[in-house]
Amino acid sequence: MRLDVSNFSQIAAELGVTPWPIDELRHVRNFIAHKSKRSALSVRGTGIVGAYANIDVLDAALQYGPGGTKRYIEWINFSKGAAARLVA
Repeated sequence: MRLDVSNFSQIAAELGVTPWPIDELRHVRNFIAHKSKRSALSVRGTGIVGAYANIDVLDAALQYGPGGTKRYIEWINFSKGAAARLVA
């Protein structure tokens, strides 16, 4: 609203999607940047890593996601799609 952009409602709708399909990416990024118990619990809370498993970021990114493709590809595709819809 502060930017007074003409497509505010489109931007709000795109960014207000819940659940956010790449939310797990935020948790993985935080774990990489802040290797702590809290960030590890956050990654485990996404379900992409088992409750007692070692967190291997590369393994998590290379797993097949719910869409049937590798998780990192799903993250990329969603991000590209969101960006394209925001500028359309």
